[in-house]
Amino acid sequence: LTLPNVTVSTQNFMLGSYNINEIGNITIPLVQTIQNFQFGNYSLVKQGVLNTTTALTNIDNAWYECRNLREIVLTQCSNVTVVGQAFFGTTSLEKLILPGLRIGFNIAQSTLSATALNDLFTSLGTASGSQTITITGNPGAPTCNTSIATSKGFTVII
Repeated sequence: LTLPNVTVSTQNFMLGSYNINEIGNITIPLVQTIQNFQFGNYSLVKQGVLNTTTALTNIDNAWYECRNLREIVLTQCSNVTVVGQAFFGTTSLEKLILPGLRIGFNIAQSTLSATALNDLFTSLGTASGSQTITITGNPGAPTCNTSIATSKGFTVII
């Protein structure tokens, strides 16, 4: 799915689409906000790569309570300034890639392995000031390499 002319927001884009199990790659090069993108979509198991650009600034609540979603991969997050509760309730998450993200977030109680957490940390940019990443309750939290994130200026809470 390519949405080349959507410029400001995909807010509530899939709200109410609870019977969608899988979505392919989505290209939204001009979008600034993906707030509530898949908010509460309990059926969603797989979402393809979300092709974003430096226009993206807000992902608040984007995947809130997507309990069965296993992967979230964005291509550009360097200008994101609002994460909020983007990943709250993503309890089946096995992969999360946020290239260039410079602000903290919470992915507590998900299912990320140590390798997945290391890949996530590697994808991040340098923290913008004092930023915290909470990974409590992920199976890989005790054995992941938090120094990948801390060397970029993040504080990691296990």
